Amino acid sequence: MHSESCAILQSKYYSEKLGIHKHDAAGRRRVAASFIEGLHWVLEYYYRGVASWTWFFPYHFAPMISDMTDIQEFDVAFQLGQPFLPFQQLLGVLPSASFKLLPEPFQVGLIRPLTKAFAFQLGRLMLLLHGFLQRLLPCLSFKAALPAFWPPITVFPDVL
Repeated sequence: MHSESCAILQSKYYSEKLGIHKHDAAGRRRVAASFIEGLHWVLEYYYRGVASWTWFFPYHFAPMISDMTDIQEFDVAFQLGQPFLPFQQLLGVLPSASFKLLPEPFQVGLIRPLTKAFAFQLGRLMLLLHGFLQRLLPCLSFKAALPAFWPPITVFPDVL
């Protein structure tokens, strides 16, 4: 009985929170692998410095602890990449309602409705377990959103 209720809870969690079907063991494994990468990234950061400027956890929720098995099999390797420029960093964290705080050339990407950056800023609302609504931004690679902002960077390099 107990294991059945755990399986139901696990299935519901992965389906509702992560969009992973209950029979998709590989999908659950990908979430666990990304989570382990995140733990590695944090340890690297605090003990050796930045392991990667571009790595991000591509999910809103962690895996269930029951799926954190055979973690020694995960191969974790990072590409260092390049740090983002200050205004590029702001574009990743600044709420769209505050876009006027950016220099004018960067505001265009936030108000142009068909850009990936606009879709990134809209996010979606999700009902959490405790009944609260939370805006969840899509897990979008920052590299995918940056092209919307490259014209200001090349045309107006003095604002950087």
